[in-house]
Amino acid sequence: MVIIFSSNVWSQSVENASIVQLGDDLIISFDLMPKESVKELYTVTILAIADNDSIHLIPKKGYLTEVRPGNSLQFVVSGKENLKNVNGEVDFSISAEMVYSPLRILSPQQGVSIRRGKEMKLEWKGGFDKDNYTLDLIQSDSLISTINTNVGGGRYNWNIPKRTKKKENYQLRLTSNRHASQPEFSSEFRIKNKIPVVVKVLPVMILGGALTYWLTRPDESSTSSEVPDPPALPEL
Repeated sequence: MVIIFSSNVWSQSVENASIVQLGDDLIISFDLMPKESVKELYTVTILAIADNDSIHLIPKKGYLTEVRPGNSLQFVVSGKENLKNVNGEVDFSISAEMVYSPLRILSPQQGVSIRRGKEMKLEWKGGFDKDNYTLDLIQSDSLISTINTNVGGGRYNWNIPKRTKKKENYQLRLTSNRHASQPEFSSEFRIKNKIPVVVKVLPVMILGGALTYWLTRPDESSTSSEVPDPPALPEL
């Protein structure tokens, strides 16, 4: 069996790959470069290609799933078992697919204020591929309420209940339903009252006061020359 290593490593995350035959074993080494963080996780695929047929190689120790980035990663594959039906030249290909990146909540941002009864937009990036999350409202590390137990897609619009207490140090907690040990917390934000009722009623009250004065003012034909003062505006 002649081993030919392909230079066509078709993942930008894999560099400096090499394969060395040692007896019946193949020593496969490569650098797995992170895209943004060394905490990322990848699924690595190592293929042996012979006679237009692809064989997935299985290492003797370790796993090719949830592999962290690093230099000189090494896997030992039994050539005798994995390539027992292969004769002639063998080509190899190595690829890596990112399945996890650190979870990051993009919004709400620090110090945002929003009124009760309004909609707050939650956006995030990262996490495990195709994960769904539980979304909680947190205040001073205490659970206030569970908003939803099945959110995904990187965004969620939350209609803040009108009964929510106004506070300045709320946070949203996002917890993967498959990886509950790695929750992520938003920046602190503030929930305010709805628009005060007095602000809504004030124009009507002023108009009502003016109308009352108009209806009760003395007749112009009256002999009295004194015009009474208009009623005082209601105190706010």
